[in-house]
Amino acid sequence: MKILRRSIGFILAAVVLSGCSIKMAYNNMDRLVRWQVNDYVSLDSTQEEFLETQLNHFMSWHRRSHLPLYADYVVLLSSQLTDHPNEASLKRIFAQLSVWSDEVEARLLPTVIGVLANLSDIQVSELASNMQDNNTEMAQADGDASIDEIQARWADDLKDSFSRFAGRLTASQKSYLKTRSRQFQPDGVLWAQYRTRWQADLLLLLKQREDLDALTLGYQGLVERRESYYGEVLSNINEQNNILSRQVAAHLLANMSAKQNARFVESMEDLAQDFRELATQS
Repeated sequence: MKILRRSIGFILAAVVLSGCSIKMAYNNMDRLVRWQVNDYVSLDSTQEEFLETQLNHFMSWHRRSHLPLYADYVVLLSSQLTDHPNEASLKRIFAQLSVWSDEVEARLLPTVIGVLANLSDIQVSELASNMQDNNTEMAQADGDASIDEIQARWADDLKDSFSRFAGRLTASQKSYLKTRSRQFQPDGVLWAQYRTRWQADLLLLLKQREDLDALTLGYQGLVERRESYYGEVLSNINEQNNILSRQVAAHLLANMSAKQNARFVESMEDLAQDFRELATQS
């Protein structure tokens, strides 16, 4: 169930980028993930117990295996991102994050298969309905908004992420961000269409969920081929938007004031320390 990976990914991002307590959010991540899953499909008590047990195992592994890596990497980033950062350096960073995301996905595979294999027909119908509702909401978020509104939302997200670590943007940084935001291409409708295509094949696969080997191989194939569901238009827009995001982030980081630079270094040090302390907790 892609929901699990997405839930953990979104929550990790929220943990890092929000102003709330990182430790509190991380320590409650298993509960937050279960809530996310139940937004898509209502699990019975046996399924809930299985998911909780598996997530506890996952979180234990993640603390031991990943959090120390995150802590060391954040320290490295503190120097890299304050020493002439550019779009290429940001691309390398996202490539490393992708590697860790793939490791998380692989670790979660038995949990995903265990949940999917034991869904009833009623639950599969509920899952299909909720996924479609979610896609409709995603499409409407862009479809009902003007391009100016969509570009402003993108700029606000970047501004909030930067401010979380370095403080408020300067007037020149705000002006730069506003100018570059006009190059952002709306993609919400296209993402919803991609998800609908991918989920349609997932639902077909669930018709043979009693065959555990077929389900496992089929799901792995869907995950490995997910970008083939994008389509040419979304693939091109996604690449251009990613380049834009990296360029803007690199510019903001390369043009930090002395105060912002000091705040950024301190934020990175605090984040690394939080990861190290979380890694030692049971």
